[in-house]
Amino acid sequence: MPEMDGYYATRKILEIRPDLPIIAVTAVTEQADPDIIEHCREAGIKDYLSKPIDVDKFLEYIREHLQA
Repeated sequence: MPEMDGYYATRKILEIRPDLPIIAVTAVTEQADPDIIEHCREAGIKDYLSKPIDVDKFLEYIREHLQA
């Protein structure tokens, strides 16, 4: 995003809807990258997936967070 990154956008969204679970999609290919995990948690992102998206995993995350 040219104006802001996803972390900043997440923080702004959560100011309005703190109960909204956000799942990020990143171009980083390493799913367990500790830096990405830390940045996501600090921003309030609940989970993240790397591209290409595993649709089954994405649906699993959605179901998990809708039940919470």
